[in-house]
Amino acid sequence: MKKGFTFLLLLFIVIVLGFFVVQQYFSYVGPELARKASFEADLTKLEVDKERLLLLNKAVEERLRGQTTTNGYYYGWIVFLLAMPSIILFVMWHNYDKRKESWARPVQGMFALQTHKANGITWQVDPNKTFTSAIGVADSGEIGELPVTTDIGPDRQLDYNKNVQKTRTAIAVTGDGQGFKYAATGKFLAGGYDKQEKILQSSDGKNYEEVLQTDFEIMQLADAWAISEKHSWILGQSKIDGKICKIDITRSVHLAIIGAPGVGKTASTGLLVASYAVSDGFIVLCLDAKDGMDWTEYNEFFEVQETNENIFHLQFAEIAKEHNRRSAILKENKWKSIDESGGQIRHVLVILEEFGYLMQKIAMTDQQLYKKLLTAVTNLMKVSRATGIHFCIIDQTLADCPNEIKAIIKTYIAYKLNGGIGNAVKLYYLDKLAETGEFCWSDSPDNKFQAWHTALDFKKLRLVKKDWHILPEFTEIEPSGVVTEFSSKKLMEKAEQPTEDELSFEDKVLLTYTSTNSLNKTCEEIFGKGKKGAFYINKIKPILIKAGVYNEQK
Repeated sequence: MKKGFTFLLLLFIVIVLGFFVVQQYFSYVGPELARKASFEADLTKLEVDKERLLLLNKAVEERLRGQTTTNGYYYGWIVFLLAMPSIILFVMWHNYDKRKESWARPVQGMFALQTHKANGITWQVDPNKTFTSAIGVADSGEIGELPVTTDIGPDRQLDYNKNVQKTRTAIAVTGDGQGFKYAATGKFLAGGYDKQEKILQSSDGKNYEEVLQTDFEIMQLADAWAISEKHSWILGQSKIDGKICKIDITRSVHLAIIGAPGVGKTASTGLLVASYAVSDGFIVLCLDAKDGMDWTEYNEFFEVQETNENIFHLQFAEIAKEHNRRSAILKENKWKSIDESGGQIRHVLVILEEFGYLMQKIAMTDQQLYKKLLTAVTNLMKVSRATGIHFCIIDQTLADCPNEIKAIIKTYIAYKLNGGIGNAVKLYYLDKLAETGEFCWSDSPDNKFQAWHTALDFKKLRLVKKDWHILPEFTEIEPSGVVTEFSSKKLMEKAEQPTEDELSFEDKVLLTYTSTNSLNKTCEEIFGKGKKGAFYINKIKPILIKAGVYNEQK
C-alpha cells in the first residue's frame, strides 16, 4: 500500500514536472527559437540585399566611369577644335606681324625708298609699307600735305601717324577739300602696294618733273594712215615718250571703246577703226543706237543702220546667220578659220554704238528678250574668231555688260571717265585724262595717248565705197529715243492673250513649252502635276517638232 502510494506520488510529480516543462517550452523556449529563426532569416535577407546593393553600386560606378570618360573625350575635342584655329591664327598673325614690323631690321628699314612716275605725277614709295608710303609731286611742284619722312623708323611710323589716321585720312575720304590731295588715287593705306601690278612702272624714277623726250615727232593722222600695215592699225601716239598705240584686230578679235559723252569715242577712234577695216577689205556693219545720228553720214562706206530695242534682235539674228553660214563653209572645206580661205571670205567688223544704252532699254521693255540677247551676244563673241566676225563695242562704262564679255575683250581704248570706272579693266587713271582727244590703252595702262579727230580728215582717207549688203532693209524704223513707257509689258501681254478655254491643245502645248523650255514641265502644266516622263512627252513632242520649236537632236 505504501509502495503504491509512493509510485503514484512519483508519477504525479513526474506528470507535474512534465507539464511544467511542456508549458515552459511553449511559453518561453518556443518563441525564443522562433525569434532566433526570424533573426537568422533577417540576417540572410540582409546579406542578399547587401549583395544586390554591391552589384548595383558596381554597375552604377561602371556607368559613371564610362560617362566620365565619354565627357572627357567630348570636352577634350571641344578644347582641341577651339584651340587649333586659335593657334593657326596666332602663327599666321605672328608671321605676318613679323614681316610687317621691324624685327631684326636695320634702323632705316629693310628696303630703301623708291620713286615711280605715271601720268605726269611722280610717286615716292616706301616698300616698308609706312602709312605715308607715297606722295604725289605734280609738274608744278605741288605735293601732298603729308611728306614722306625718311628719318623715322620703319615700324609703319605708328607714332608719327596715329593721330593723322583719325583726322586727315577721314577728311580726305569724305572729300571736303582738306587732307590728302591725292588720297583717292595714291592708295595711302598700309599694304596698298602689296600687288605687284599696282606698283606704278617707270622708265625714269629719278626725276620729280615730267620731262618730254625730244627725239620723236608727233604724227598726224595722214602719217599714221600711211605707215599702218594690213590688220595693224595705229590709233594714237603718246606725247610723253612717243609710244604708238597699235592694235591688230585679228589677234585681239574684239575691241571696246569707252568714255564719257563728247570725249571722242566715235568721231576719233571709232571712225578710224572702221576706216582701217574698210581699207583692209573688211565688211563693216554699224548699228547705231542713237537713232543713227553718229554714223548715218558715212553710209556710203559702211553698212549703217539705226537700231533700237524693237529691232536689234532681228539685226543680230542676221549677224548670227552669217556666222552659221561661214561655219558651214569652214566645215565643208576643213578650214580652221577664214584665214585659210585665201581671201575668199572677208572679215566682218560689227560696231555697236551705245551698246549699254541699247541693252538697258531692252531690259526695261522685255526682260526675257534681254536675257536671251545678252547670252546670244556673249556666245557669238566666244566663237566668232574662226569665222572672222569682230565686234567693236562703243559705250560709256560697260557697266551693264556681263563679266564674260569683259573677259572676252582683250583690247580697251578708254577716254576720260570719272569715278574709278576704269578700275574694272585695270585702267586706273582715266579721271586724269584731258576732256577730249586723250585716251588710255589696255596694253600700256600707265601711259596716255593723243587721238586724232578722224571726222575732220575723213575725206582725205579716200575710202572705197561699200560693195556688200548683209542686213535686211527696215524701211520704217521709228526713232525710239529714251524709254518713256514704264508700264509692265508682261501685264499688257497677259491682258491681250486669249483665255485658256479659247486655246486649242496644240496652242496650249506651244505656249507652255515656250515659257518653260522644258518637256517635263510642259507635261505637268498640260496634264497635271507629277504627270511627266516618256509616255506624256511622246504626246507633245510631235507638236513641238512640227512647229519647229524643238530639235530632236538636242
